[in-house]
Amino acid sequence: MIKGHGDDVFEYPGIKYNFSSNIVYHTDLEALYKHLDRIMPFICSYPEPDAESLTCFWASHLDVMTDNLCVTNGATEAIYLIAQVYRESKSVIFVPTFSEYADACRINRHKITLAYSEQAVKPPVGGLCWLCNPNNPTGKVWDYEWLTELIESNPDCIFVIDQSYAPYTRKKVLDAFYATEQP
Repeated sequence: MIKGHGDDVFEYPGIKYNFSSNIVYHTDLEALYKHLDRIMPFICSYPEPDAESLTCFWASHLDVMTDNLCVTNGATEAIYLIAQVYRESKSVIFVPTFSEYADACRINRHKITLAYSEQAVKPPVGGLCWLCNPNNPTGKVWDYEWLTELIESNPDCIFVIDQSYAPYTRKKVLDAFYATEQP
């Protein structure tokens, strides 16, 4: 990863409140420690290397083929894999946002255009459009109608929509597996 993402507490040890992570240090974690103590005997091996059982579970639950799913070790791994698959593509990235989208695109030699507002975007034909919904770090939730219209009116663009923070909003976001009808 390119410098710019990580925990600044290592470089600036005097930080009192750290918002770079979703790990809470300033609360009582006694219940968490007790829970971990109870389940430790069950954590005895690495997970499956290919996440086959999880992939099969989700394929069955979503009624899709396992080949249509890619289970990763988190959103960041998925971001880098997507950028790699579409190496040397054109990418529009809504900013300000999570730095990993631009980092992954730079590493994979994408031609990057930054979009600073809804009006400024022109999704690339055959390229990718990256956005976080709700956005990290601003918390902005993209207007549902605007976003669905953008996707539906640009069928030749691949939309990479990171909804990692969707559980933290009550506003309407896209369904987890939104797809436009194929011709």
